Amino acid sequence: GFLFKVKDNIWMQRLQELKDYKAEHGDCGVPITYPPNPTLGRWVHTQRHQEKLRREHRTDAKKSSKSTMTDERFALLDAIGFNWEVRAGTKGGVMKPPHLYSWEDRFEELRGFYQTTGHCIVPADHNPYLNEWCSEQKELLMTLQVDPNNNMARSRMTEEQVQRLASVGFTSATDVPPPHAEYAAVAAIAAPVEQHHHPLGHEAA
Repeated sequence: GFLFKVKDNIWMQRLQELKDYKAEHGDCGVPITYPPNPTLGRWVHTQRHQEKLRREHRTDAKKSSKSTMTDERFALLDAIGFNWEVRAGTKGGVMKPPHLYSWEDRFEELRGFYQTTGHCIVPADHNPYLNEWCSEQKELLMTLQVDPNNNMARSRMTEEQVQRLASVGFTSATDVPPPHAEYAAVAAIAAPVEQHHHPLGHEAA
């Protein structure tokens, strides 16, 4: 019906955006957080997930067949060299597992976000991992503001990192939106036993 046609047109529009991305970058490895076109990053991630659902139904008929991936869509994506599998550390901006991201990786994400939006207020629904990282950086900056010689904070943040954050306008005064409740719950379960406490972190307003 009409709704399906509209959805199909949107899908074809995203496919064209992916082709444009490939023409510029040489591959289809759009990261899930892609500031120049956040919708495209999420769409690429969704296509992988929909194909996974379709494969699972083929191998086990008891599993849900509610996948939007069709033979035609699969062929169109496959023809342009779509990355069906995500592998850590591969070329082309393919997403790595969150725990493998370095300070540099997160800073580059923040810089990309800043260049796109003009600010560093990263909402949790844009990228929960970057949002959490920003919260950690702010806490360290606040600690150093109160106690510049705090050994714990100094061991986790260099003066160069302070300056680089400042270069994109990120300071101890930068607003960091709260994480989503469901993400916070998952993060709490997944967090290592050793917790870093910053007793001075919340005294500098």
